[in-house]
Amino acid sequence: MHAVLPRLTATLATLARRHARTLLGCLLLVSLNALLDGFRFMFMLAMLSLLLIIPVQLWWLWRRSERLDRLLRIALWLLAWAAVLYTDHRVVQQREADAAHVARQIEQYQRLYQHPPRTLAEAGIDPALATSMHLRYSIEGAYGPLLFYPSALSPFDRYFYDFKQHRWDFHPD
Repeated sequence: MHAVLPRLTATLATLARRHARTLLGCLLLVSLNALLDGFRFMFMLAMLSLLLIIPVQLWWLWRRSERLDRLLRIALWLLAWAAVLYTDHRVVQQREADAAHVARQIEQYQRLYQHPPRTLAEAGIDPALATSMHLRYSIEGAYGPLLFYPSALSPFDRYFYDFKQHRWDFHPD
């Protein structure tokens, strides 16, 4: 048992040295995606070219030498893409939950005071939350209050809240 741990550590260190560029590329992909709020869609389009790495790696896999290395690189890139897609999914879910909370707060304020709040802070909405999701609110809409926020994946798409139907509507560019 004690002899296995040093061998395992040495093997992992060797793999990390051999695949340092692949690991750095995967980490760069995941970290850039986390930083680009609202521009994830364009980032994903640009990064689709990296998916060409996988067929090339599969073609090289048929060569006898370095077969394990190729499989490991394919697995690392697929894991990085899975992390990007999972992050995007979680960001969209969180934004939808926050938007539903904001809409409930505004409607609760309207029921209580019989008029819409002048600002989001007046309705009890945390300004940091409104800023983080780029939420916009105005009581001077043509058909009543106007509440919307941009999509997390594309800066051109918006979600508008329909106060009559009590739901969020997606408006693509």
